[in-house]
Amino acid sequence: MNQWSEVFTNLKSLTLAMNKYAEYLTKKSEEKSLNQSLLKPVRSTEECTSMVVLPSNTSQVPFVVRKFQSLLDKIRDLPGFVPVFVNDFLSLDRKMRYEELTLLKEHGLSYPTVLFTHSPGGNVGNFHFIWKIPEMSTSCSDDVMSKSVCVTQSLQNQLPKFHTRQMRREFVGMFGKIAKVKPYYLREMYKRLTGDWTSAHDTDAAALDKRVKQFLQLGDPDIVTDLREHNPGRPSKYEPFWNEVEKYMENVVETAVQERRHGTVTYLATAMSVPNLLECVSKVCPPEVPIPSPQWLRLQFWPKKPNIKGITAVHRTPQN
Repeated sequence: MNQWSEVFTNLKSLTLAMNKYAEYLTKKSEEKSLNQSLLKPVRSTEECTSMVVLPSNTSQVPFVVRKFQSLLDKIRDLPGFVPVFVNDFLSLDRKMRYEELTLLKEHGLSYPTVLFTHSPGGNVGNFHFIWKIPEMSTSCSDDVMSKSVCVTQSLQNQLPKFHTRQMRREFVGMFGKIAKVKPYYLREMYKRLTGDWTSAHDTDAAALDKRVKQFLQLGDPDIVTDLREHNPGRPSKYEPFWNEVEKYMENVVETAVQERRHGTVTYLATAMSVPNLLECVSKVCPPEVPIPSPQWLRLQFWPKKPNIKGITAVHRTPQN
């Protein structure tokens, strides 16, 4: 019995841990559902922004000076209260970027500045802006703070916004019924009108949004075309093979089920699968006719545009 006591203790600890994790996931799922049902962004601008005054530091550490030399050169040539996007001067690695920002906040630059940070949440990361202020200004100067607030207001259009699913659904539902516009067009319209940065809810929607954005930028809704249209008049390599397939389908298969289907005995149709069809047609093809692979032959029976009603396969459709 003693040899199982340790196993029982470990199993009990594992069960309790899994139960707590399940409760955590349930709670997060409920919070997410609640947030997505809101008709306003989950986080307001005031909740995700911060502003701090960095005093000038004349005794700069050489390492810090080298690290931010390009940022110093950029700010030096600009007048006061003109924002610079700090992220362009930081490392792409998240850990190194955090360390660089910590150095900037601790040591500052060779002249007083204001560091503005926008933290929208999620995996997007933070957006940092910095601007120079007059040398004699202090952190409690009302004039500096009022002008800095004006700078932050001018940055609002450049900052990402994340709207809830209900906000987007209401827009698409309202205007989709009136204008009868496709949902992917309405999604792109909503993003351009509101500045919403929210990603698509699944991979299919993301692919559609990417294509819509592409042909809107190029001004050509037919930009995604079949590349074979660029080779007019070029004969198909497997056209002789398809001629033999047509003959076989008409002369041998004829119907979906064998004519002797009435009675107690049931007969299956000829060419039960794509490999079987390929084998049967290959036997009657002349030696010089190219034979495709089973994968290529199967592809020819697939629809040109999946998930759309009323479409036809590339080469053949079933008979009613």
